[in-house]
Amino acid sequence: MKHGVLKAIHPMLGRDKHIPWPPGAPGPLPNPVPYITCFTMLGTAATAKWTRTLFTDSLFPTMIKGTDIGPLIPHIGPPSVTMPVEMVFSASKSHFGSSRYQTEDGPPAITLGFAVNPNLNCGTPIPTLTGLVLALATHRVDMSWGDVFSGFMNMGVDFVIQSLLNKGGNWLSRKIDKLVQGKIYDRLFQAFLKDYKGYDEVLAKMYSQWGAQDMLKESLEFMPVAKYGGTAAATVIAFFTGGPMGADIGTLGGYGKDEDDEAITPGGTSANIANKATDELGHSLGQAAGDDPDKAHQDYLNDSPDWSVL
Repeated sequence: MKHGVLKAIHPMLGRDKHIPWPPGAPGPLPNPVPYITCFTMLGTAATAKWTRTLFTDSLFPTMIKGTDIGPLIPHIGPPSVTMPVEMVFSASKSHFGSSRYQTEDGPPAITLGFAVNPNLNCGTPIPTLTGLVLALATHRVDMSWGDVFSGFMNMGVDFVIQSLLNKGGNWLSRKIDKLVQGKIYDRLFQAFLKDYKGYDEVLAKMYSQWGAQDMLKESLEFMPVAKYGGTAAATVIAFFTGGPMGADIGTLGGYGKDEDDEAITPGGTSANIANKATDELGHSLGQAAGDDPDKAHQDYLNDSPDWSVL
């Protein structure tokens, strides 16, 4: 089967899930709700990967395997005060490519199906395989079994690492929430005792017996300052930790470059290392399934792909 080569102009349509915080509400909703997402493969060009020299089948460049639409993907759904943050750190990643054709930047990104590709999109609390890219073009190539295996394994690695980063951010947010709430609670009670000097011991005993502490803590759980503080801190940590999907400090250069000229970030680097291993494993499985090594690694420019019309 022929597979479509992804171009910068190809559209992605998705149905991502996020936990909204309705304007004016004391806190976010308990469960995620769907948002309709849409953007071109090039996106804002912040995290996308594309060829600098190949403009086949159109005036738009070919995308590279592992390209990520990245930040500012439009989300259409219920209003949420946290949606600007969700959009800044949005992601939609393409994991399938053809190793039989090489560009100066890596293998081209292609569709898993004939003209459609499933993208791994951002989501809360986990990324979801809900992005659908439409490759409406006549530029088509072959894909080996090794490419199929490595694509699925790369997707699985990114899913696990990104889910763990999301979980870590949520854990940090809850810890900071409790810390901020506890500090506010202590300050309020100390101020309360100062207004009633001489009655400290009596008031403290009443305070303990009547359960005022629990009541005050419960009321503080609805204070936006605590929840906003935790969410903001988790977002900052996620930015500097980096990950396999979406914009982070790696978009700005990270902490340097590795031997493959990839930005170094803790989460993103671990995904890159794991994906290299899964690529090798995938191609080994492909050879076991009947892939012909002699047909791999053809020169993309000198041995051009099939140009059959749809």
